[in-house]
Amino acid sequence: MKKFLFTLAFLISLNSIFAAVPTAQEIVFSINLKTEKVIAGIYSHFEQIEEIKSVLEDFDQIFLENAGINPRKDIRNLGALVISREKGFDFFGYLDGSFNPSRIVAEIEAAAKLLPPVARKKVEISNIGDRQVVIFSDEARGKKTAAFFYNNDLLIAGNLQSISQLIENKTAFSAVDAKSPELQKELLVKIDTMKARSILEKIQNPALIPVTGVLSMFNSLEMTIDRNDINVLFRCTDNSTTQNLKTFIEGQIAGYRMFVDSQLKTLQKPGKDPNWLPNAFKYLIGRSMALMTKKSLEQTKVAISGNDVVISASMPLLSQGFLNPATIGAAGIIAAITVPNFQQARGEALKKSCFANQRVLLGAVEMYNMDHEKMMEKLDSSAIELLVREKYLKSPPQCPAGGKYNSDGKLSADGEIKCTIHGGVE
Repeated sequence: MKKFLFTLAFLISLNSIFAAVPTAQEIVFSINLKTEKVIAGIYSHFEQIEEIKSVLEDFDQIFLENAGINPRKDIRNLGALVISREKGFDFFGYLDGSFNPSRIVAEIEAAAKLLPPVARKKVEISNIGDRQVVIFSDEARGKKTAAFFYNNDLLIAGNLQSISQLIENKTAFSAVDAKSPELQKELLVKIDTMKARSILEKIQNPALIPVTGVLSMFNSLEMTIDRNDINVLFRCTDNSTTQNLKTFIEGQIAGYRMFVDSQLKTLQKPGKDPNWLPNAFKYLIGRSMALMTKKSLEQTKVAISGNDVVISASMPLLSQGFLNPATIGAAGIIAAITVPNFQQARGEALKKSCFANQRVLLGAVEMYNMDHEKMMEKLDSSAIELLVREKYLKSPPQCPAGGKYNSDGKLSADGEIKCTIHGGVE
C-alpha cells in the first residue's frame, strides 16, 4: 500500500507547479497512457521466464490483498490534462480503471498513520461534500493538492481548490472516456496550440517567444503511438503553411537519409587493433543506431489532407511490444526533423521580411526629414501613424512575428530603426 500511496503522492504533486483559477474547462494539453497495454506488454516479455512469472503473480497478489486491485486487469489508463482558465491554467492527473474506492481510501489512511510524524501531517483524509478526499500539503510552497474518486472507475488528482469545485458544483468531468477509440492507443498526446499560445502570451516571458512562434503555425498537434505505428498530425493555420511544412519535412528526411548513409560507410567492421575493444563497441552501437534510424526514415511517410500534414511511420520488422526502442527512436526522429528545424527556417523568413519593413520605414523617415524643417528624430507608434497620415507610408508596416518598431539614436543623424524581436538590419 505504501507503493500505491507513493504513486498517488507523485501523481498529484505534479500539480504544485501549476496555477489554479477555476472557470470553464478548456483542454489545452492531454496525454494518455493505455496502462493495460503497457502492463500486458511488460508481463508478456517477462512471463517467458518461469521464475519471473512467479514474481509477477506475487506482485498481483500483494495489490489484491492490500487494495483490492489487480494492476494487470483493473487499471486501464493513466493520464494528465492541462486546462485553460480565465486567468491561468490548471493541471489534473487521473487513473481510470475498476476500483473499490472506500477500501483504497481506508488503506491510504492506515498507511498514513504508519508514516513518521512530520510526514503524517502532510497527508489528510477529509470530506468535501459527499466525497472522501485525500489531501497532500506542501507547507514550503503553501500549496495543497488532493485526490478523490469521481466514480468507481476514475481517480482524479489536482489542486485542492479545483478538486473542491468539481465536487461542490458537481461539475461533469467528461474529458476521460475509456471507451473512446483515441484512448485505445498505447500513447496519445494532444495539444490545442491556439489555447497554449494564448496562455504563454499572458505569461509575457521573452524566453517563450520562440515557443509561441512555433505554436502560431498550427491550430493543434496530435501524436499517437500504438505498437510499432506512429502518427503525427499537424493541423496548420493555412494552406501555405501546410505545403511549406510538407516540403520542408520531406527535404529534412532526404537530408537525414544521406547523412545516415554516409555514417554507415564510415562505420565498418574494425580490424585487428590495440584499441579493438572500444572500437568493437563503437561499431556495435553506432552501426545499430544508424541502421535503426535508416529503417525509421524509410518507413516515414508525409501526406496532406486539407490543411493537415500527417506524418506516419511503421516498424513492422522489429520486435512487437509496448513502445519498443525502435518506435521511440522513430518518434524522436520525427520530432527532430519537424518543429525545431521548420521553426528555424520560418524564423529566418520572418526576419528577412521584418528587415524589409525596417528599410521601408527608414526610407519614409528620410523622405519626411527632407520635406520638413522639424525633423523626425525617433520612431514610435505615433511617428508611424504620422508617416501614414502624410502619405509617406501606405499603411503601418507590421512585423510578421509580432514585434514592435522603434529607433536607436537620432534618425536625423546615424540612428537606426529596430524591431523588439529581430533587432536592426544586419
